[in-house]
Amino acid sequence: MEAVFKQEGKIIGFASATALAAGEIVVKGSLIGCIVRELTAADITAGRGAELQLEGVFTCAKEASLVVTQGDDLYFDESENCLTKTSSGNVFFGIATLDSATAETTVDARLVSSPSLIGS
Repeated sequence: MEAVFKQEGKIIGFASATALAAGEIVVKGSLIGCIVRELTAADITAGRGAELQLEGVFTCAKEASLVVTQGDDLYFDESENCLTKTSSGNVFFGIATLDSATAETTVDARLVSSPSLIGS
């Protein structure tokens, strides 16, 4: 089998039937990422798709009163729209890059779009 390089894959495009805000976290099958730029209803009508950033460090909302230590695994809770340390029922997001105290409402995390990419 021959493989032909297409792109780096840090950002991928996809079709969306709904408008998306820049920075919104989106789960697409086994991929998780952040929307690069706003996708409006007019964009969708014009046939433009969304762009999903698959790697990088992002500041995200975190579960209330959660204490996070640098290096902790973090998961995206789609129902609460925030990061948590609870894996059950949630999608792996990435790894905390900084500590985040109980009173803080956000946490910085390195997005790892697939758990098999840890360490890459």
